[in-house]
Amino acid sequence: MHEGADRSPALVDPRIARANEESVNREENQMQNRIAKMIVAAVRTAVLATLCWVAGLAPALADTWTSAVTPTHVQSQDVGGTLVIYIATSQTVVNPASCADTDEYGTNDTVVTHEVLAEALAALSSGEQIQLYLSSSQCVGNRPMILGIVALQ
Repeated sequence: MHEGADRSPALVDPRIARANEESVNREENQMQNRIAKMIVAAVRTAVLATLCWVAGLAPALADTWTSAVTPTHVQSQDVGGTLVIYIATSQTVVNPASCADTDEYGTNDTVVTHEVLAEALAALSSGEQIQLYLSSSQCVGNRPMILGIVALQ
């Protein structure tokens, strides 16, 4: 290019620019949703800890998070009108409640079953990892009971 030649930027197709902007917005929304879920899980843990402390149930604070786990199988079933979710992972099952079976995790907690099912299926289909918040005192179908879930990147 000669000195003094016009160096104006190349024209960009507005459809491509709009598609790129939508993609960036979608990624930002997904990141914000993940952060919000992690905040909700942390708040739940803090509220539970506070309630246990107020009630004098300090030993009940043994509810625990797993490390990052990779779902390998997700199953849902209706048991007497209650949705029950089971999740198998490629890692060793954490068993804080000393449940009889340690092949997978389960939940029938009506507060979290739909969230657990959605997050577990999303992680299973994308290959992403999750963390599970487990009860130290309850089992579901003789398996460690899931109280919460967080999708990881």
